Amino acid sequence: MLIVYFFQWWYTTGWLLRVKMLLEHMSSVANFYSVGTLLKTMFSPWRQIVSTTRADQGVDAKFQAFLDNIISRFVGFFVRLFVLIAAVVFVTLTILANLVLLIIWPVAPVLPLILVIVGVT
Repeated sequence: MLIVYFFQWWYTTGWLLRVKMLLEHMSSVANFYSVGTLLKTMFSPWRQIVSTTRADQGVDAKFQAFLDNIISRFVGFFVRLFVLIAAVVFVTLTILANLVLLIIWPVAPVLPLILVIVGVT
């Protein structure tokens, strides 16, 4: 009777819990990279490094501050872009691994028996 309950749980509640765990895992990977925050701040200066000038400074100082701010934004953009690319790669790998686990899930209880029958030890 215990085996019947095991298989009943495995193919109903267990499978649903596994799907829930996999979705939470994918969400945690996306949260680890802060994808939403990276997208919102894509063109923000890197580390909030911003050059400012006073009103009494010359055009050269204002132009230098402008260039510093543009370079800081480019650095910020490219760092965030590479982190987003890494996030996409790892989220994709997580999705693929989770799909493999979901495909293996129904076969896992009988896999040892199948391997013995096939002759793989």
